[in-house]
Amino acid sequence: MNSKVLIIDDEESIRSVLIRAISSLGYDVKAAADGHTGISLCNEWNPDIILTDIFMPEQDGLEIIRSLRKTLPGVPIIAMSGGGNMGHLDVLRTARAMGAVNNLSKPFEISDLKDALESAAETDRK
Repeated sequence: MNSKVLIIDDEESIRSVLIRAISSLGYDVKAAADGHTGISLCNEWNPDIILTDIFMPEQDGLEIIRSLRKTLPGVPIIAMSGGGNMGHLDVLRTARAMGAVNNLSKPFEISDLKDALESAAETDRK
């Protein structure tokens, strides 16, 4: 059975590229355009790995990580950021402190995404 990856990102073009890239690596993929939809999909679909953007309207990635650490504590989360008003390095460091197992600074190479997904897939879900 292939690992299931959920992408949460508000930018349609990024979701589209990530869906194609992650699918081509052999993962089952679903995507959500916002945190509320993403959390609902987590509850319905039970993904093995979650990939979330940090800077999104309404509910940002840090709020998503905080929420999912309570409801799905063993599911690895990879945080992504291209910057924003806090700067991507600080916010990605914060995401790691909140429970993300890895982070990706946008733009990133597909090889970096592949490495992050493989590492997350090996993470103990206990």
